[in-house]
Formats: sequence, structure tokens, C-alpha cells
Amino acid sequence: MTTFEQDDLEFRFPDDDCQVLPAFDEQSFYKKLCGSQVFQAKGCDILAIYHGDCLYLIEAKDYAHAHPMKGRETPGNLAVTIAKKAFDTLACLAVGAHHASDETVQEFCRRALTCPKLCVVATVELARNPKAHSDKDVLYRRNLKEQLERNVKELHAWRVIVTWNSDNENDHKFWSSCWSKDHD
Repeated sequence: MTTFEQDDLEFRFPDDDCQVLPAFDEQSFYKKLCGSQVFQAKGCDILAIYHGDCLYLIEAKDYAHAHPMKGRETPGNLAVTIAKKAFDTLACLAVGAHHASDETVQEFCRRALTCPKLCVVATVELARNPKAHSDKDVLYRRNLKEQLERNVKELHAWRVIVTWNSDNENDHKFWSSCWSKDHD
């Protein structure tokens, strides 16, 4: 089991048939693209290759703990942000496949680019209480998924997933997540 933290969330990915690149935005080639005045790339938080043929681009948002006083983005705005990050991530993978200084990262980027399926994922924590799934939260996630599907249409995403920590019924969520030990 590969375990790491992202935005006060702990993610666990199975070791069998899954390759994960956490902290994509910490890679040196990515930092150069992100800091460039020309590109200003923004990447997804977590990249995973599952079954060798599906690239998962996962964006984690914690509106419950990270910025409780700051209002959450509207589903439409968040969908645009995630779609842009998905596009930038794919572009950055092309650069990383040729110019990443770490051989393992370079190989991950190459493998990612050969995946015939793309899955764009938003894992969004809206409520402090994981059992509190209000109608507003359900509507927010539904709207986010609809908007995200429209926004990544031209990326030919095989699947769009909107999930959260306690979402254990989603057949396409092969990882688990929970609050990290350090969150409030």
C-alpha cells in the first residue's frame, strides 16, 4: 500500500497494478513550467496509472478544513480550474517524459502518455463531519461532475469522477482516503 498526504488528506493506493506519482507539483521540471511567465502551468495533485492502461489525474480540495472561512468555489469555477489543471498536467507529462532529471519520474511520465484511457478525478471534502451529506453537498458534487464532464470533453476523458473520503460505493475509486492525523 502506497500512502501519502495531500492537503490534510491521507491517500492509500494499492501496490498491485498501480503506479502513483504523488506531489507532482514538487518535480523540478514541473516547477520550471509553473514558474515560467509564459506557461504558468498548474498541475493536478496526484497522478496514478491503474492496470497499466488508465491515467488518473486527481485533484484534492478540502473546503472543510483547509480554509473554513474562505468560501468554496462554485461548481462551475472549480470545474474550470480542474479542467485547466488536467490540460496543464498532460502538457507537463510530455515535458517530463523527456526532461525529468529523475529516471523513475521520467519513466512514469512516458508510461502515463501511453495510457489509452484518461480519468479526471475531483476528490472534494465539503463538510467537517464526514457523515453530514446535506442535499446542498449532493447537489454541489452533481453540478461539479456535470460541469467537469463538459470542460474535459476535448481531452477525451474516459471517465470523470467526483468523490470524497467516505465514498466507498464508487466502483471506479480504487484508492482510499481519510483525514490525516494532523488535521484539526
